Amino acid sequence: MKTVNSRLISGSTGFSLLEIILVLVIVGIVAGGVIPFAANVLSNIVQGRELAQRADQGSLALERFVRDVRASDPNSNTVNGSEMTLVVGGNDITYEINGGILTVDGDRMARHLTGDSGFSEMVINDNYPVITMTLVIALRGGGSFEM
Repeated sequence: MKTVNSRLISGSTGFSLLEIILVLVIVGIVAGGVIPFAANVLSNIVQGRELAQRADQGSLALERFVRDVRASDPNSNTVNGSEMTLVVGGNDITYEINGGILTVDGDRMARHLTGDSGFSEMVINDNYPVITMTLVIALRGGGSFEM
């Protein structure tokens, strides 16, 4: 006599509990390997975006600084550590680094600066003044870069 599978007779189809558990275990193993990789990629994207934004801020501030120094009246600049005043066309322009923020006449130009940021002035080649602005920008996670 032939034996007939009872599943086929009753018309029931589907997965057994063992098959479902096996699939869940495999999915868990795959997810356990993919999630840390995806989190690392996302973290790198966020850090890259942060670096680009802060570098853009610093570049804009340095470009304005160079423009103002070139337009300033000769020998009218004063440098005092974290503050510098330029005279451009009879008007004072004040650059200041305070609390990690660079301001120009009170307007914020760049943030996230470290204590190594500042201004300096030296005279070379027979009274030719050279003015520098150094921006050291801090990154989340402890790194920094200098402009």
